[in-house]
Amino acid sequence: MSHVFVTGAGGFIGGVVAGALAAAGDRVSALHRGPAPAALAAAGVNVIQGDLRDPKAFPERYDALIHAGAVIPARNIAGNDFAAVNISATKALLSQAGAAGAERVIFCSSMSVYGQVTAPVVTVDTPPREVDDYGRSKQAGEAALAAWTAAAAGRAGLSLRLPGIVGVGSHHNFLSDVAARIFDGAPVAARNSTGFFNNIVHVDDLAGFMGDWLTGEPAGHVALPIAARTPIPIKEVLEILFAAADRPFNVAFDDSGAGGFTIDPTPAMALGFSAPTAAASVTKFGADLARARGLGG
Repeated sequence: MSHVFVTGAGGFIGGVVAGALAAAGDRVSALHRGPAPAALAAAGVNVIQGDLRDPKAFPERYDALIHAGAVIPARNIAGNDFAAVNISATKALLSQAGAAGAERVIFCSSMSVYGQVTAPVVTVDTPPREVDDYGRSKQAGEAALAAWTAAAAGRAGLSLRLPGIVGVGSHHNFLSDVAARIFDGAPVAARNSTGFFNNIVHVDDLAGFMGDWLTGEPAGHVALPIAARTPIPIKEVLEILFAAADRPFNVAFDDSGAGGFTIDPTPAMALGFSAPTAAASVTKFGADLARARGLGG
């Protein structure tokens, strides 16, 4: 049984991942900044209230780290939070992880490392363009993990450039926000009805992939995007969600702009990610929301 330290456990991704690892039999310590997540404590997770900038709150020994804690653009209250938390605190955390005996680290990076995407398909090698402060902070986190991995034999690091991660409680991405409007009965507007979309991973599938990677035999540092396979048009994505909400389809589309992009999931699949199709991922998300709201049988 491995001891895994998860940061950002008070957030959506960190909380789900910590719970999934505990359910799979791992010993899990989880750092959260706000109120204690009662569900995690009930699941047997060692919940630790603390701040990423205070290493004294971290466990003294653990085998692996999943770093999901970060300041996101929607919650960047102070102008220097990206630098103070996403860069400086990440570097300090990695230093502490080495001292704690960790040999495997997963870093929750972001598609924001690519900046303003103009390519029709985003791959590992798509060059960044006009990257904002948040994207640069994630680039710095990836570089820090690459350096940490190379600094000692036996270490492995995985930087996942996350797309829209969805599930009950997801937020601050296109699909989560539009799904909330659909299920709330609010008007829905969208762009590019015929553009293809696979910028989605269900949080359960992400947690499963992380657990599998930690129990495998990784080596070195890898940074890559992750997404569903077999993209589908935006119109079909929204049709699935409207059907799940038991609402007639009604979207005001603006098709005057550029066509958007899709994401190449094959490098993640080569590492063991069992990528569902985009249709299956959206359908699962819609079913989750319907159950959470007591819809259907």
